[in-house]
Amino acid sequence: MRAALIAFFLGLIIGTVAASFVLIGSKRREMKSLREEINQFGTNFRIAREEVASLEADLELERELRGKYKGEVDKMQRSMGKTLKSTNLLVELRDKKIRQLEKILVDNNLLPKSGENEGE
Repeated sequence: MRAALIAFFLGLIIGTVAASFVLIGSKRREMKSLREEINQFGTNFRIAREEVASLEADLELERELRGKYKGEVDKMQRSMGKTLKSTNLLVELRDKKIRQLEKILVDNNLLPKSGENEGE
């Protein structure tokens, strides 16, 4: 009986130790998996931080260029506006001269009045 009791407790101890090793192995695999996830997160975070820094640098460069060329762009826009106004004035002047010439031609019977047929 004593041998059976010793064998039972020895089996219980060995089973508990074996179960502990299985549990420890499982926890180690879980910890390894968590470490890999943490490392991946750290890598992703570092990449995101680098991208943010790059975007901030691009934004700063854009601001500098806007400040540097803003005066030139404004000057060009004013110049284009003046050119457009001048062109419109020239078109109006041309149209006015054409009307004046048509009137002179009609007055001198060199051009039929608008609405008259040429055959009449």
